[in-house]
Amino acid sequence: KIPGRFPSKTWMEFYMRPEAHMGEQGPEPEVDPRTLEMQELRAELRRLRGPTDEEIEAAKAGASHAKAAAGEASKSSEEARFPRLKGVREGKQLAVFTRTEVAKHNGAPGGPPGTEPYMIL
Repeated sequence: KIPGRFPSKTWMEFYMRPEAHMGEQGPEPEVDPRTLEMQELRAELRRLRGPTDEEIEAAKAGASHAKAAAGEASKSSEEARFPRLKGVREGKQLAVFTRTEVAKHNGAPGGPPGTEPYMIL
């Protein structure tokens, strides 16, 4: 290591921000053993009691809602969800664009014609 250059002690002391200095650690705060024991007992009591009836019902309702939402998405076909894929599936020749042409189309989807973003395949 060359003194005054990057991976040296003098460089670190001069250029490093004070919050980035390592190795200086304060004493650990004292933990009351009674507090730790109370936390452990509360956690054990929570495990022994198990979930309440309301929590069980809420979990069942959430699971059934998730199944219903997943079923709705799978009912519609891919062509219905992505109408531009129809041309790709039919085997039409796709246009080839340069990066600059693609970069010009940076508007919002459904915006004015000519500014809509391209779908990259």
